[in-house]
Amino acid sequence: MERQSNLKIGINIQSPKNNFVKEILRRAQLNNIDISEDVDTYSDNLRLKLLYISPQKGFIRPCPCSKKYRCCGYFTIDTIEGCIFECEYCILRSFIDSSKILIKADVDEMLSELNQFTSSLSKKGLRVRIGTGELSDSLALEHIIPFAPILIETTKNTDKVILEFKTKSDNVEEILELPHHPLTTISFSMTSTYLHQRLEIGTSSPTQRLLAAKRCTAHSYRVGFHFDPIIYYRDYVQDYEMIIRELASLIPLDAISWISLGTIRFNPIMLDKFTSDLLFGEYIMDKEKKMRYPLRLRIRMYKTILDLLRTYLGDKIKVYLCMELDMVNELILGKKFENNYVLSKYITNV
Repeated sequence: MERQSNLKIGINIQSPKNNFVKEILRRAQLNNIDISEDVDTYSDNLRLKLLYISPQKGFIRPCPCSKKYRCCGYFTIDTIEGCIFECEYCILRSFIDSSKILIKADVDEMLSELNQFTSSLSKKGLRVRIGTGELSDSLALEHIIPFAPILIETTKNTDKVILEFKTKSDNVEEILELPHHPLTTISFSMTSTYLHQRLEIGTSSPTQRLLAAKRCTAHSYRVGFHFDPIIYYRDYVQDYEMIIRELASLIPLDAISWISLGTIRFNPIMLDKFTSDLLFGEYIMDKEKKMRYPLRLRIRMYKTILDLLRTYLGDKIKVYLCMELDMVNELILGKKFENNYVLSKYITNV
């Protein structure tokens, strides 16, 4: 991943004053990133990304999956709100201004919430996945904003959470040598090389992500892969096959925690923001008023990608669908998840 030069650190009187913030400022200087005490000056500059050291609290919450679909019981740790990448299809573009990215730097509050959350799981006898990749890329800013070592250290001795980092970067250097729980998973969003070049501005290429995943497995991390969003175009089958074949050649199968599949979905207001012809297709409005492919097309695409995964990876790799109907899960996976807990247990039983 090419390090971006259009970053600034924004800090003001409200920003937390702790050792974590001091480390961010130290790393900013090492990376020649300007530090500004005026956090509003740059918000109208579309080229610039202001990383605002924010006092905002509230870190852990359930993943906002619709109640109208089968949910996987995921929880998020919202450490950063906003992303340095500019993927044209990203749903964050409809509700987050990524020219001013919030860095929620009150790590004491974060750890307090995490410890309380873990304690509550112990009392209930539950184990869940939890990760930082919902409102931002988990690792893209790790060389400047080092949340990962704190979270990895805090969860390395508990079996109640499976910590996951989701990324479209290859920025894994900071975490490779860290002691970690055997189930800690570094996951990579996957797409075809063609879609990456057309739609995922600033991200690492699919091959770079796979090579980073291989490095993680060499340091005893588990890895996951999220083929989401899968986007339809004329040559999508052969292009996805190339990536899946490469995945199979690079990654030890026993190191893969899970693979998820999901097709593109977005808020209707994003139609006016799309410029690529790849994103102009046949959509329907679903039960939660999001735009997505018609059911018949989704089923065909899921079957196609799953067949490729089974061909190259075998039938023991755990695959699940994101934001889908029960009948689609049954049709594609041959599994009936009676409730969200059953699906969560299926995924976390690694």
